[in-house]
Amino acid sequence: MRVSSSDHVDYHSYTFSSSSIFHSCPVQRFKISKAWGSLLEKILRHVGLIKVSNLTWFQLIRWLGPDAAALIGLIFIYLSISNILTKGQSGPEASEGGKADGFSKMLSSVGSYLILGFLCFTSSLQPSASSGVYFIVFIAGATAWATGSINIHNKCFAWIYLALAFYVAVHFGALFVYQLEFIQEILEPDSLIARLAGLVQILKTDCNEDPRNVEFNLSLKWPSWAHPFTLLILYNLLIYEAKTLLSAKIIYNM
Repeated sequence: MRVSSSDHVDYHSYTFSSSSIFHSCPVQRFKISKAWGSLLEKILRHVGLIKVSNLTWFQLIRWLGPDAAALIGLIFIYLSISNILTKGQSGPEASEGGKADGFSKMLSSVGSYLILGFLCFTSSLQPSASSGVYFIVFIAGATAWATGSINIHNKCFAWIYLALAFYVAVHFGALFVYQLEFIQEILEPDSLIARLAGLVQILKTDCNEDPRNVEFNLSLKWPSWAHPFTLLILYNLLIYEAKTLLSAKIIYNM
């Protein structure tokens, strides 16, 4: 069964509306505010259902802002796609498409070198066992490129990029999940396993006060803040380059 984009927008609208209803419905009459850290309060908070009373504007935007931004983004994407499909492809757009192919070829020709650079940079930002994989792949790829034994624009590298992109996604997901309070309680930030895995506590929650007021760990150095962003950039580079190498349109003789 096909689901149209409008159905996705409507679904997210219902999700956002139901979340807003929860914040204003009599569920708030449950006195969980006096039981911070209880099992019920943790479960509701980790699925994004909280009481918005007595929250600062910053925390209110932090809790409700992503849903509102996602809804607006979905509507914008839906309208943009509908506009593109309605117009269709014209002559001038076809000529612009040739220029886009040239730019794509130019960008793809340096894609593998950008990936090697980001692999080295990402591995050095947060030295750990998980980041060691990036360094090993960087050493292997740089050696293959320097010796000329393997063409780094070969299609076999596309599958390596896809496998590495999957690893980056898992790594980023683990870093994201580690920001949850109960995960940090099970695996403390100062533990050996957390440090070996490169899991950094970016967000801090204190159940002794109001756990809805999540604070940033300002004691971290800039590499810890930059590391998640480099993972996102590396992931997009890997997917783009893998897609390009697997395409038969661009052939390299380097």
